[in-house]
Amino acid sequence: MINQNFWKEYNCIGIMGGTFNPIHNGHIMLAKTAYEQFTDIEKIVFMPNAMPKYKDSEEVIDPAHRLAMVKIGIKDYDWASHSDMEIKRGGLTYTYDTLKEIKRLNPGIRVYFIIGADSLANIKTWFRYQDVLYMCTLLVAKREGESIDIIAMGDKLMSEYKFCHIEYMDMEEYDASSTEIRLSVKRGIMPHNLLPKGVSDYITENKLYS
Repeated sequence: MINQNFWKEYNCIGIMGGTFNPIHNGHIMLAKTAYEQFTDIEKIVFMPNAMPKYKDSEEVIDPAHRLAMVKIGIKDYDWASHSDMEIKRGGLTYTYDTLKEIKRLNPGIRVYFIIGADSLANIKTWFRYQDVLYMCTLLVAKREGESIDIIAMGDKLMSEYKFCHIEYMDMEEYDASSTEIRLSVKRGIMPHNLLPKGVSDYITENKLYS
């Protein structure tokens, strides 16, 4: 588990927030793409949340399991780390609170917050979203054939809020989701090819999602 001094060691980090219920290869691909395309990022931090406002709590397993799977999933990547900041905070998870805490620990740190097109489309529903836009650079995955025009959406946001900074990264299409993985496991089929090495064993050993 990283301690508070971790945040002081870096000038620029990328944050991968989410439920990670469970972490899958799409998450790894997204983080790796961000790290490779934005060379100022020194570390990608995977940060499982406690309980996001927009999720059905009955579908989200114990955060200790989700964090354990994240640790297993990223262990072979020296550019990746993890944080239990949001889990320790407990309650509903708000990106605003997380960014505020990171900035308190290292006021000069630059943060790329990595999201998909859907999140960008819904950014104005986020708690204190204007403060979120002020405290970080949104790094949006741009997939070929995306139905949402994220460039136009981003330009509109940046014209509305002059302090807003949005970057884009080209991302390969990846057809998998945590929801599909959970359903597959529930049916008795372990999708090994969609999960990072070791995660499927953890799911089996702990009888998760079945």
